[in-house]
Amino acid sequence: MSPRNKNAQLALLRTMIAGILAHFSTVKELTFGGASHAPPAVAQTFQDLLDLDAAFVTAKTKAHDALVAKRAKVLAVRVLLKQLTQWLLATYTDASFLADFGLVPRKTATPLKAQALVTKVARNRATRTARHTMGKKQKKDIKGSVAQPANSGPADAPAKPSNGA
Repeated sequence: MSPRNKNAQLALLRTMIAGILAHFSTVKELTFGGASHAPPAVAQTFQDLLDLDAAFVTAKTKAHDALVAKRAKVLAVRVLLKQLTQWLLATYTDASFLADFGLVPRKTATPLKAQALVTKVARNRATRTARHTMGKKQKKDIKGSVAQPANSGPADAPAKPSNGA
């Protein structure tokens, strides 16, 4: 039965190579699995797999390191790009100049006309009234009052039973 994890499989291959070289170095052929195999060729096949695995691990580590470096550089470039873009948009308004950088000038806010401004203010006040929204000064003027309960009789009077008993 072969080991289940990779490290155990690689360790098994290494010990198999050592065993083959130690015990079958003088034997010309081994017959197993329905075929004849030269012991040095079997050992070399196992060694090739070990070499490929080592190369894979090295390449994987190298790729991981490159990915980490790329992610760090992308973060730095994003910050620099955003700052440059904001500076260009704040400094230059000429569309053809900004187009050379792949940018479009910011839209300027158009001032509201008198009728639109009156409508906006009326809607704002209506919304605040409907939602009972108040500012700090209006809230400060509101004082709570506690209603006094009506005194209909002595507070110590026992309650009368309702079942007639």
